[in-house]
Amino acid sequence: MRGAFILAIASGISRILGVIYMVGLPRIILDEGMGLLQLVKPLHYFAVVLAISGMPTAISIVVSEKAAQGSTKGVMRVFYVSLGILLFTGALACIGLLAS
Repeated sequence: MRGAFILAIASGISRILGVIYMVGLPRIILDEGMGLLQLVKPLHYFAVVLAISGMPTAISIVVSEKAAQGSTKGVMRVFYVSLGILLFTGALACIGLLAS
């Protein structure tokens, strides 16, 4: 129950910050800045989709299975393999975004 309460508060704070951002940003960067922002928004959405594509959930499931088996070596192996995969895909996405 405590964890759900903390997540609810974090979600509320995130939404409040989002509203402040949506109201304040256009007043700060004006029309030209908003036009530039709209140009890069599809790339940002693509990066967000990659970031939440299920990899963190899959990693946590495999780590919890290895931890339930009591395999510390297995947990560390999953950590290092997933770290390598995420670093590689992150670097690939970074290069792709810089090239475009």
